[in-house]
Amino acid sequence: MNDGDSDATPRTLRDARHAHAALLASAHSRRSEVAAHHGVLHAESASYVVAMIPFSEARVSELPRTRRDALEGVLRQNVAAARAIMHADAEIGPETLLSAPLVMHDSDALQHAESELRAAGCAACRGHCCMAGGNHAFNRVETMVRVMRANGAWSDDELVDAYLGFVAEHTMTDGCVYQGAQGCTLSRELRSEICNRYECNGLRMLRGQFDEGQPVRAYFVHREGGELRGGEFVEIARSRTCGSEIG
Repeated sequence: MNDGDSDATPRTLRDARHAHAALLASAHSRRSEVAAHHGVLHAESASYVVAMIPFSEARVSELPRTRRDALEGVLRQNVAAARAIMHADAEIGPETLLSAPLVMHDSDALQHAESELRAAGCAACRGHCCMAGGNHAFNRVETMVRVMRANGAWSDDELVDAYLGFVAEHTMTDGCVYQGAQGCTLSRELRSEICNRYECNGLRMLRGQFDEGQPVRAYFVHREGGELRGGEFVEIARSRTCGSEIG
């Protein structure tokens, strides 16, 4: 291996970091340029934390019966496995989490506001990460153990019926079976931990950015490879969206 090969990976990482830094700088510049167009004072635009998020261009279509049947098969298989674990009174590890640990604040109000802000980011993204849910919706045996322990009176059929009851007639084409036009149709209590707590890098950019008494604001801009497009100013303190930029 020659010297050129030995530093290929570090050089690639440096290039990636430089590209990210340039894209972030472009996002900050874009935020300042379009702020006034959306009713945001130029002097206040810098208080909107930039979060570069992905974007799903999937369209809504009628959900085929075969997809619903496939989901039912996954659910029944996981319920049966979970029931066996519970009958054996066996321990099972927690569901795999693909996110940073929750940040706890002294103020429940601030924590709730940050959660709402991240939810707004997911809505602006249209569930890019949710597309991988397919017909399994990230449901796992561990998911069913948790839900069954919280709802001990439910029979296996009642549990499956509860899940199937949230399946809508229309969903994002080729996305998660529960991925509707307005977001996830499944009750949060029945979702997997991954669904409830996963955060993309863009949402992680918001963590630790807000102090007590400070408005909880973000400028969500879509990242497509090395390009930026779209944009949305959101302030949870006023519980309203300031506007969206089409581009």
